[in-house]
Amino acid sequence: MRLKDILDLDSYDLAPDSKVEIFDMDDFAESVMHQRFSRVYLPENQDSELSPYAFLVNDSILITMEA
Repeated sequence: MRLKDILDLDSYDLAPDSKVEIFDMDDFAESVMHQRFSRVYLPENQDSELSPYAFLVNDSILITMEA
Protein backbone atom coordinates (compact mmCIF):
# COMPACT_ATOMS: atom_id res chain seq x y z
CA MET A 1 0.00 0.00 0.00
CA ARG A 2 1.19 3.51 -0.75
CA LEU A 3 0.43 6.74 1.06
CA LYS A 4 -1.58 7.97 -1.95
CA ASP A 5 -3.95 5.03 -1.34
CA ILE A 6 -4.77 6.37 2.14
CA LEU A 7 -4.48 10.16 1.81
CA ASP A 8 -5.14 12.75 -0.86
CA LEU A 9 -1.55 13.93 -1.36
CA ASP A 10 -2.65 17.22 -2.96
CA SER A 11 -4.54 18.15 0.23
CA TYR A 12 -1.27 18.04 2.14
CA ASP A 13 1.00 19.37 -0.63
CA LEU A 14 3.09 16.17 -0.58
CA ALA A 15 5.14 14.65 -3.38
CA PRO A 16 4.30 11.07 -4.40
CA ASP A 17 7.82 9.96 -3.49
CA SER A 18 7.67 11.36 0.07
CA LYS A 19 9.23 9.21 2.78
CA VAL A 20 6.57 8.03 5.24
CA GLU A 21 6.93 6.42 8.68
CA ILE A 22 4.44 5.43 11.34
CA PHE A 23 4.85 7.76 14.34
CA ASP A 24 4.00 6.66 17.88
CA MET A 25 1.93 9.47 19.43
CA ASP A 26 3.37 8.62 22.86
CA ASP A 27 6.39 10.61 21.64
CA PHE A 28 4.32 13.61 20.53
CA ALA A 29 4.89 15.97 23.49
CA GLU A 30 8.64 15.44 23.53
CA SER A 31 8.86 15.89 19.75
CA VAL A 32 6.91 19.17 19.94
CA MET A 33 9.20 20.45 22.69
CA HIS A 34 12.20 19.70 20.46
CA GLN A 35 10.48 21.40 17.49
CA ARG A 36 10.72 18.27 15.35
CA PHE A 37 7.75 19.12 13.14
CA SER A 38 7.54 21.78 10.46
CA ARG A 39 3.78 21.10 10.14
CA VAL A 40 1.18 19.18 12.15
CA TYR A 41 -2.18 18.26 10.65
CA LEU A 42 -4.96 17.48 13.15
CA PRO A 43 -8.45 16.09 12.44
CA GLU A 44 -11.07 18.74 11.72
CA ASN A 45 -13.25 17.51 14.59
CA GLN A 46 -11.47 19.03 17.59
CA ASP A 47 -13.50 16.88 19.99
CA SER A 48 -12.28 13.63 18.45
CA GLU A 49 -9.80 11.32 20.12
CA LEU A 50 -6.50 10.94 18.27
CA SER A 51 -5.24 7.61 17.03
CA PRO A 52 -2.21 6.30 18.96
CA TYR A 53 -0.27 6.43 15.68
CA ALA A 54 0.18 9.04 12.95
CA PHE A 55 2.02 9.44 9.66
CA LEU A 56 5.41 11.16 9.81
CA VAL A 57 6.27 12.42 6.34
CA ASN A 58 9.80 13.43 5.34
CA ASP A 59 10.84 13.42 9.02
CA SER A 60 9.02 16.68 9.75
CA ILE A 61 5.35 16.68 8.72
CA LEU A 62 2.96 14.92 11.11
CA ILE A 63 -0.48 13.84 9.91
CA THR A 64 -2.68 12.67 12.77
CA MET A 65 -5.91 10.69 12.47
CA GLU A 66 -9.05 10.16 14.50
CA ALA A 67 -9.14 7.00 16.61
